[in-house]
Amino acid sequence: MTRKKILITGGNSAVGTQLRTLLSRNAEVITLGRAGCDITCDLSPGCPDVALPFVDVVIHAAARFGGAADREFINTIAVNVLGTVKVCQMAMAAKATHVIVISSAYACMLPGSSQYSVYSLSKRQAEDVASLYCLKHAMPLTILRPSQLYGDDDRFRGHQPFFYDIIDKAEAGEDIILFGTHDALRNYLHVDDQLCPVFAHR
Repeated sequence: MTRKKILITGGNSAVGTQLRTLLSRNAEVITLGRAGCDITCDLSPGCPDVALPFVDVVIHAAARFGGAADREFINTIAVNVLGTVKVCQMAMAAKATHVIVISSAYACMLPGSSQYSVYSLSKRQAEDVASLYCLKHAMPLTILRPSQLYGDDDRFRGHQPFFYDIIDKAEAGEDIILFGTHDALRNYLHVDDQLCPVFAHR
């Protein structure tokens, strides 16, 4: 049986690395990203496009997470939204038969939510542009909205500092003190429990 070829954008990210390890068991995996990947490509506007080799599936896991400065606001929208269009275009040119967009549970957040941000807004817009592009070109599309992820890889730590601070204090036997009056409920899932079951049987 011929091994499928899968391209993962954001291949050097925490999620991308996890997916590469999992999918490499049964497929040929190619990674794309700004650094440390098989193919070097920046999804920011103005950066040159790259020609992809033939691949069966493109998994889009690259994203920017935003920031307080206006420049970060603009860059997050540019990469997450326009970069998603670029990925869909590259998938078409590579004759891929399926695009999978790794979105976020935050994509459904509305104004007024404490989790509503340029990241959540841009992820929802990325879903919309991917849906429109793939519909227009009859390209099968899957959108996944994972919740907040943690894992054994320390690269998840930067995205979940609150959670990892609790883990560190618990490991050290220190007291954990929560301040404030906001809802303290959170939804954290280990990456092996959330993404791996989805892709293990594809």
